[in-house]
Amino acid sequence: MKLSIAMIVKNEQKNLERCLRSIMGLGAQLIVVDTGSVDQTVKIAKDFGAEVYYHPWENNFAKHRNQSFSYDTGDWVLQLDADEELVFFDKPYALLNALQAVRKNINAISLHCEDMEAGKISARTLLVRLFRRGKVKYKRAIHNEPMYKGPTGMMPEYIVKLRHYGYDLQPHEKKVKAERTIKLLKEELRKNPHDYDSMFYISQAYGNFEENMDEGVKWAIRYAEKRKKIKKIRFHKSVYWSIIAYYLKGHDLKEAWKWLEVALKDIPGDLDINMALIKYGILTKNQNLVGAGARAYVNAYHDFSKNRAEIGSQFVFNKSEAHYAFALFHLATTYLEHSKNTLEMLYKSMDKIAPSYAKDFQEGLKTWFDKNESVFKHNNAMLSATETARALYSVRPKPDREGLPAHLHSG
Repeated sequence: MKLSIAMIVKNEQKNLERCLRSIMGLGAQLIVVDTGSVDQTVKIAKDFGAEVYYHPWENNFAKHRNQSFSYDTGDWVLQLDADEELVFFDKPYALLNALQAVRKNINAISLHCEDMEAGKISARTLLVRLFRRGKVKYKRAIHNEPMYKGPTGMMPEYIVKLRHYGYDLQPHEKKVKAERTIKLLKEELRKNPHDYDSMFYISQAYGNFEENMDEGVKWAIRYAEKRKKIKKIRFHKSVYWSIIAYYLKGHDLKEAWKWLEVALKDIPGDLDINMALIKYGILTKNQNLVGAGARAYVNAYHDFSKNRAEIGSQFVFNKSEAHYAFALFHLATTYLEHSKNTLEMLYKSMDKIAPSYAKDFQEGLKTWFDKNESVFKHNNAMLSATETARALYSVRPKPDREGLPAHLHSG
């Protein structure tokens, strides 16, 4: 079984060596299509044994991607970018063994991808990157997409995953990338006003590269509004998180709730949306919403591996051990608060019932508290525990986007 790796590059000396070191040990055919580098990119590629082909840049990623695939000779071809690297759980040859066992009706396989920023995971997604030779063609000049027939497989993360560093840029690099990306996307949209995917990618470009969240959310809402009118279009559901997070950050709770309601109806078990619900409940001091969001998040976290194939290429921003602990904390304190309130109501009701019944309840409570005296020293300890937990949490670092990678099985 032979693997080819196909890349298109231009002035990638900053990233290329890291990328090519990550594929050593695969014994793969390495194809590099250079579109006009003037730095050390070509030398680095040749030093790693690449077959280098030269095609002048034509503002069309799909065309150059297809050019790179035209040189492959392997049974499978992996599409890789210079700002990425492969991360193997064990030995590289495990990937080759896994490809050898893929069912004949599967022509494409997705890899788990982690977007990295400042050494931390900022988002997770699935990217279709492995193809049987001759079974794929790319379309779209920017944010190119593979077109193939048949079902899509999913490579287990414990074999290999991708790390992407394309968002981990200096301010001047982000500006250059933003200008290039947004210009190309708007040109695509000018040619085809119904290219709704370009609307979504424009919103991402403004947010990720231009760091202009106001403009990014305008495009995100424009895109999401089209979804309401045209149900048949492919929909990037991660747009909900972008919109809701923007309004939560600005404390525009009316707009945040408006989009939360839409998202909860569309994707009720989504990790990001339920994290947003927790944060909305905290801002509005609504313990019921905090508890509902925390409970749904914990359930979604436990089911994430099982449902990963259904989520597909949707970006996931709140999947980490830190986010999980954040949800568990608020779930626990919500239960404590509810228990305290229920006990208070029970004590009040005892004054209105026969003494014999009240005595039974009191003895039952005493027995329960005796069994749990290491945690609850007296009948008001529920409130104390809640207040103590909040005090302890206030001095802990808040959840960030860093976390252990999920153990995801193949689909």
